[in-house]
Amino acid sequence: MCLTFLLVILSVGCSVDPEQEKAAFFESGRAYYRQAQYAEAAIQFRNAIKSDPQFADAYYRLALTYREMRRWPAAFQAVRKAVELDPANPDARVVLGTLYLGAQQYDNAREEAEQVLAQDPDRVDAHILLGNSYAGLRDIGSSVRALQRAIELEPDRILAYLNLGTVYASVQRKQAAEANYKRAVEIDPTSVVASLSLANFYLSDRRMARAEETLRSAMRAVPRSPLPRLALGQLYVTAGKREEAEEVYAELQRTNPENALANRALGLFYWATDQKEKAVAEFQRLVRSRPEDTASKRNLVQLLIQSQRVEEAERHYQELVDEGGNGERNLLLHGQLLLARGRPQEALLEIQKAVESEPGSALAHYHLGLVHFANGKPGRARSAWVRALELRPNLFAAQLALAKLGLGSGDFEGALRYANAALEQKPTSVEAHLTRGAALVTRRELRDAVTEFREAIRLAPAEPAGYLGLARVYTLEGKFASAAAILETALEGIPSSEAVLGALIGVYARQEKLQKGIRLLQARIKTSPRNASLHLLLASVYLQSKDYRRAEASYKKTLELDPRSLLAYGMLAHLYRLEGSIEQAKQQYRAAIQARPEAIPNYVLLANLFEAEGNWPEARALYETAHGIAPGSPIVANNLAYLYLTRGGDRDQALALAQLAREKLPEAAPTCDTLGWAYYAAGLYGLARSQLRECAQQEPENPTYRYHLGMAQLKAGETQRGQQSLHAALKLNPQFSDATRAREALGELARASRP
Repeated sequence: MCLTFLLVILSVGCSVDPEQEKAAFFESGRAYYRQAQYAEAAIQFRNAIKSDPQFADAYYRLALTYREMRRWPAAFQAVRKAVELDPANPDARVVLGTLYLGAQQYDNAREEAEQVLAQDPDRVDAHILLGNSYAGLRDIGSSVRALQRAIELEPDRILAYLNLGTVYASVQRKQAAEANYKRAVEIDPTSVVASLSLANFYLSDRRMARAEETLRSAMRAVPRSPLPRLALGQLYVTAGKREEAEEVYAELQRTNPENALANRALGLFYWATDQKEKAVAEFQRLVRSRPEDTASKRNLVQLLIQSQRVEEAERHYQELVDEGGNGERNLLLHGQLLLARGRPQEALLEIQKAVESEPGSALAHYHLGLVHFANGKPGRARSAWVRALELRPNLFAAQLALAKLGLGSGDFEGALRYANAALEQKPTSVEAHLTRGAALVTRRELRDAVTEFREAIRLAPAEPAGYLGLARVYTLEGKFASAAAILETALEGIPSSEAVLGALIGVYARQEKLQKGIRLLQARIKTSPRNASLHLLLASVYLQSKDYRRAEASYKKTLELDPRSLLAYGMLAHLYRLEGSIEQAKQQYRAAIQARPEAIPNYVLLANLFEAEGNWPEARALYETAHGIAPGSPIVANNLAYLYLTRGGDRDQALALAQLAREKLPEAAPTCDTLGWAYYAAGLYGLARSQLRECAQQEPENPTYRYHLGMAQLKAGETQRGQQSLHAALKLNPQFSDATRAREALGELARASRP
């Protein structure tokens, strides 16, 4: 019976007309599309394509659907196939050109526009595409002519006026830009896009009152649209009017209770202005009142992660999984949770699943960069963030991440470029202004840096970072009084900021006013006697003034209040080293290890003391213990490898450790030298020579690096160069640690060369 039943099904299936089948799928897809059910529409259009792989119109409709879903790479692939199958379809060519435009492939966009205009010289959207393509190519004259032709053909086409206004604004022809934006609004006062474009123009020109007036007019013209109110709220944020912005967002929520974006606007405002507690409370309220609102629930999970409330985040994340499975967004959230749990390797696996699930997702690649960075792979992080921007060129988070990465890696030109791009997207981003300011400082463009830090202060007067950046500039300029004044102002407004207090004490030290710093700290300690950080800072000032007795007492008081303070243990040990009390220094490091056995720096510092005494077994034991606790620590791996190489140990293990250290710290000269010496010990003289040459070039004044290079050159058959390197090492320091071995090697060469 089962077989018979199967045959009946097959016979029915075979009787379906393929043309009818593909038509049914196609019409079903169009119906879903009209109802904005894009995921279902995409399925039906793909079914139609399966029925007929040459179905050009199905590819075109699939591209439109993917465009609505913001799946840009998929949209591009579909519409390119549609054009390939039906080159005469002008609609598909315009869509393809528009996608090229979004990807900044302006020549390709221009070619598509020209192909359409060759068939239909009066097609308006093709002239608009052509004008935008020329604008991207910076051919402003051709761009203006194309857009003006579009206006001649269709005088009421507001998109042409808006694009023409943007072109004029890009070359600072402000009157012409304003006239075109205003004409678009006159043609259709209910066009939200036109009103927002005019308001943004006024905002970019710092004409805040006109921008506000434009947005309020739009609110009256289109009272049910949330967009003008959202823009007005953002305008107030930009102007530093947070209370007015909050009221606008609250009113928006009251007047548009059914609109999801309007409901979330207030919470997003709190989040964007770093009012995380209010943001969490708001999203918790939304989740309670609208349990079906998955977007608010995702926002809540992210906020809880950022607020280090990981267990709460886990609970809400599990609700999302129960409701919607393991889609791309949930995989990304899980990756963030694993990162917050300190499990970056597991986070990487989750994010990679998300990327595999949606390879065209810019957000997935952005999060992939975050986990690569957390795993100590800045190069891979950069590649992921660059890919995210290829997929979505205006992704602010990726721009800011690349700016910060450039700043940290010494690529200051790149940092400035990406910070500029980020500020184009979000002119009110405090982080972007701070990053740009820091990049300008490295270029010694201090006047422009001052502007950035002042803007950061204006946008976030209760945050210390802007004041600290400005004080740093003044300090670099030698304007210590100005630096002190700005930090004193900051301390009045942010009295709890220990970062500002510490920076102010540092400026007092530069002014040789340590006693003023001591008095300030003593006054603070009177009001907060159990604040360990204040005692620690006071100890450091006593140390700078060489008042070792009071410094010791303050460090001990710090440890009494906070027995786990690594810095206090370390600085007290440093004080004892300065006084020559090495045994007391060792005692402090041992106490620090007992208090915080997971803190690796104390093992390294204690091992350094034993190395200075020539007590290699004790140093080795400490490094091995530290390596067992933190096998990924590059400093421990490097030092332990070098100890094995120079004081006896497993050379294969030394090579493995040296390779790990070099991978984690690719720019550090010590890891370069250790790996080169490990290659030498393994008999890999060619690799050793190449590696050690890099170290010697990086630090040409280091005699040990020159010695190691010379020995590798001798083994590689480069006798003359080896001799030169050994002589250079001895010339740099005749008494360096391997000077005797260098002389012995040169002596052997001299004896070997005698007849």
